Amino acid sequence: MTEQEQRVSMPLQDAVEHKFEAGRAKYRKPGEPFQGDPLLELFDDLLDSYAYCAEVERSGRDVTQIWGLVTEALIHTQAMLQPPPKDSAA
Repeated sequence: MTEQEQRVSMPLQDAVEHKFEAGRAKYRKPGEPFQGDPLLELFDDLLDSYAYCAEVERSGRDVTQIWGLVTEALIHTQAMLQPPPKDSAA
């Protein structure tokens, strides 16, 4: 059984921690802080999720509700990444 398959049967919080620790071990040295912008990383991961939804749909499974949630999360995350509007009075 792969690590991905094992995480499916775990309680969600355990699966999150397991995935996080696996990523930390692969991409960071012990004690090293996160590199980059986590919100930008979230946006990229949501783009991947959107593409995965499309692939699942092509395989014949209905993920309409998940796709809607991912789309909503993409919209909100993209909005958060936009620079604040410039003050027009300045």
